[in-house]
Amino acid sequence: MVEHPGRLLHRIGLEEGRVQQEISSENAWIEVIHKMDAVYADLVHYQVELEQKNAELEQAQQFIHGVLSSMTDVLIVCDHESTILEVNKAFESVTGFKAEALTGCPLGDLFGEDANLMQKVYVEHLNSDSLMDCEINIHCADGSSTPLAMNCSRRFDAKGKVAGAVIVGRPVGELRRAYQSLRQAHQHLQKTQQQLLQSEKMASLGRLVAGVAHELNNPISVIFGNMHVLKGYGKRLTAYIEQVNEDDTSIALSEARKTLKIDHILEDMQPLIEGSLEGAERVS
Repeated sequence: MVEHPGRLLHRIGLEEGRVQQEISSENAWIEVIHKMDAVYADLVHYQVELEQKNAELEQAQQFIHGVLSSMTDVLIVCDHESTILEVNKAFESVTGFKAEALTGCPLGDLFGEDANLMQKVYVEHLNSDSLMDCEINIHCADGSSTPLAMNCSRRFDAKGKVAGAVIVGRPVGELRRAYQSLRQAHQHLQKTQQQLLQSEKMASLGRLVAGVAHELNNPISVIFGNMHVLKGYGKRLTAYIEQVNEDDTSIALSEARKTLKIDHILEDMQPLIEGSLEGAERVS
């Protein structure tokens, strides 16, 4: 039986439509696959970038942590309400407090009686461009306190607004002890110098006295020697005079004159007297 031409054409048209639909569906799937490949490639690219950013962020955090840990000065970071956000290792070492115990605490808790003053100064500083510089006692975990020379500068966020402050402090207790030791050493040195100077003065005075004593000793010795000689001469002259009074014979007097060496005495009297006078003048 021969099919009617109209029906045949209709069936052929339907078949062509089905084929075209299948081709369009296949193209759509191919396009979807291409888009999925592109999306996956983008995801892989974003994942690589994210990992790189995370690595850079971790390196930056490690660098900042290393810098903070290496600081010898005390560091305190606070927000605009004076709440402690972070402290460094130097702060823990000086005060004995752990960073975890202080995070979120008011800044005033560290200053005891000076808390109100510190709070007032902190708030005033946040509203000005000046650099706060002061010396204040900070409390430690063991109940003691240590003096710190502190300065405070404002901290800004990414938008340029004041977000808080960074406080840096340096313990001055050790510096004071060093100055005290230096002062004591200087005082000891001055005392030693005075003692040395006094010793030198005494030594100089001793040398001077020894020299004067030596200068005095010579003429005094001469005077003493002369006095002893004159004393002997006086005894002989006395004996001669007594002989004169008792015996007026010229022979006896002549004999006594020789025996007592009156002529020698008369010759030696003048030099002895002159030498004694000269010695007396030298020591007078």
